[in-house]
Amino acid sequence: MQPDGDAQRDYKGEVDYFGVYCHERREVYLVPIDDVPGKAAMLRLAPPRNGQVKGIRWAQEYLLREVAPAYVA
Repeated sequence: MQPDGDAQRDYKGEVDYFGVYCHERREVYLVPIDDVPGKAAMLRLAPPRNGQVKGIRWAQEYLLREVAPAYVA
């Protein structure tokens, strides 16, 4: 937690990417900081039940083997 009590912070200008690991799928996602609006973002693993498609950040698009295949064994 931050000294001001805020558990989230803005990393723009400090990092280029966030690495995210999904234990259930044993997959790693690489999310560019420019794709994170503000202090938080979510990756969607499965389609929503209501069929929404607009504004969804699909995890598959950030899958490490898709984004940087040279780094995946």
